[in-house]
Amino acid sequence: GALEDFDKALAKDPDHSDHLNERGLARHALGDYSGALIDFDRSLKLGPIHPTILANRAASHSRLGQLDEAQADLDLALSLDRNFVRGRVEKAWVLIKLRQPEKALSELATLTSPGEYELSLLEARAQAHSNLNQWQEAAANADKAVALGGRTPWLYQLRADARYEIGDAKGAIADTTMVL
Repeated sequence: GALEDFDKALAKDPDHSDHLNERGLARHALGDYSGALIDFDRSLKLGPIHPTILANRAASHSRLGQLDEAQADLDLALSLDRNFVRGRVEKAWVLIKLRQPEKALSELATLTSPGEYELSLLEARAQAHSNLNQWQEAAANADKAVALGGRTPWLYQLRADARYEIGDAKGAIADTTMVL
């Protein structure tokens, strides 16, 4: 219903930057990444360039495999706000997708108090360490992510792989069971 509500609001005021951003988020959540990009683009053209809207647009670019565009948006967002935690975490995920886990870890190392993005930070660290075959670090970050509430199958699979590689067969089997 959110999409319809934003459509109604935008019918009354088609140049409302915040409503466009919010409708873009609704479209993104529904998997309409191209539609989300249209809304984020219009929002950025109408209002001030805001790091959050850039990060939203970067997430849609990333889902579409447009990693260079995503990285450009995140670089601009971080140039506007060097302490933008979500932007740093999103950039780390893009770097992981670009097969640059070392750069992703460097990006994440700058964060000292991730706040609400701590779970995503730990998941990204676990993935980056896994990509580097740094199994102890991958398992440790995955453990912390699970303790914070991370319950996605891929996180349990990543931790199962890490546990297997460090010789914890029982832990790997338990995590694989969680995946199933």
